[in-house]
Amino acid sequence: MAYLLTQLKEKGFKGDGCLIGGPADMKVVTGNKGFCEWHVEMQRKAIHSSMALMSTSCNAIEYDAQIIAEICETALDITKSTARERNYSCPLACISTDAVVGGNAVNTVPAECDVVCSVRRPLGHL
Repeated sequence: MAYLLTQLKEKGFKGDGCLIGGPADMKVVTGNKGFCEWHVEMQRKAIHSSMALMSTSCNAIEYDAQIIAEICETALDITKSTARERNYSCPLACISTDAVVGGNAVNTVPAECDVVCSVRRPLGHL
């Protein structure tokens, strides 16, 4: 990659943008997946955890856990029903939960939880 950048600079190449691929052993490869990510920011109502079952709070982590469960189910459905594309190291569309941040103390029902999910798909899939 460093060699390529040096050559482009020496030849006076100027571009308006750059497309950077994912792991490909630093080789040019045919076929890659598009990438999309989305963030779920759950805002609920905190309370001391000793009062968690009093119907006066709403646990943001538990709500996001339901969303994560749906993402997992969707990922399993994709592996069963999506066409395979042989030009890719992973030949089907992928969806995953990649980061979860929530809660601020062990004795508090969390009011906030943020989840980051991603979808990678071959052209024409999903």
